[in-house]
Amino acid sequence: MKYKKLSDSEFYQLCKKRGRVALLSKRQFAALLPEAKQRRTYRRHGCSSIHEFAAKLGGMSYASVDKILNLSEKLKDKPTLRAQLESGEQGWSKIEKVAYIATPATEKEWAQKVANLPQTSLEKLVQINRGDFTLKSESQPEKRERFSFEVNEKIALRFRQFKQKIEKERGETLSFGEVLEELFVEQSQPEKQITIQVCPECTKKQGREKTSGAMPVAVKKLVSTRQNNKCLNCNSPIECFHHTKRFAIKHNHDPDFIVGLCKKCHNLVHSSLVPNEQEPNWQILEAPDMNTLKWAIDQKVLNYRLLNSHAFG
Repeated sequence: MKYKKLSDSEFYQLCKKRGRVALLSKRQFAALLPEAKQRRTYRRHGCSSIHEFAAKLGGMSYASVDKILNLSEKLKDKPTLRAQLESGEQGWSKIEKVAYIATPATEKEWAQKVANLPQTSLEKLVQINRGDFTLKSESQPEKRERFSFEVNEKIALRFRQFKQKIEKERGETLSFGEVLEELFVEQSQPEKQITIQVCPECTKKQGREKTSGAMPVAVKKLVSTRQNNKCLNCNSPIECFHHTKRFAIKHNHDPDFIVGLCKKCHNLVHSSLVPNEQEPNWQILEAPDMNTLKWAIDQKVLNYRLLNSHAFG
């Protein structure tokens, strides 16, 4: 076969190119469905419904067709977002994220965000703008369940010792349920199981002096401890460590300018829409300041992620 003459890199680029063409065609086909339904094109070509028509010609599922038809209806008064849908420029699932919060007055700004942000960042931004970006609170208590089970003496002793250790570290008495939660956190966070005795000042010095390579483990631990292993913005578990003064500018890992974030908040913060990313309770700008070096760096990060993402929706 002719493909055997291609190197692995060349063959991958060919797959990538054809995949993008296929995705664009699928998006453009999806955008035709509202008009096909209105014209009843499907009936004149042997299909009993628009769903059968879409399945035969485009391999689309019943649920996807319904979502596209509903989305098209929602975009009747939003020409910029509608143009994105009809051109196939953006995936319909990304546009769907903002269609129910965008208004005729704000749809151009939302269309720009659809074009420039990854889908996870859009989801987070929509949550914030809708006001349902809520944390655990007294008005939304966690569901609690009662468990009763027996363990042998050895396990009981180890559990009590672990309880005493955590209570000593925190300086407070904990229930067995709270201790069990802490135990699960330790099991799911391998780095937390490593005991690293460092003073904050020594760690800061180490981070400031390291101008290349991976972030020191001690810096991650200091930031994680400072935030109780919770995302600065949404209280989810920390998944990423973010330089609020971009590493490309400062070239160090100073923990005074590093915060722990979940992946969705980390994607959002690289949109340059968060002016107070060092603090909790983020403010969200309508548009980024494009005259800053930070914005230029964030654009490179976002472009890299978009080019290497397989979530085209």
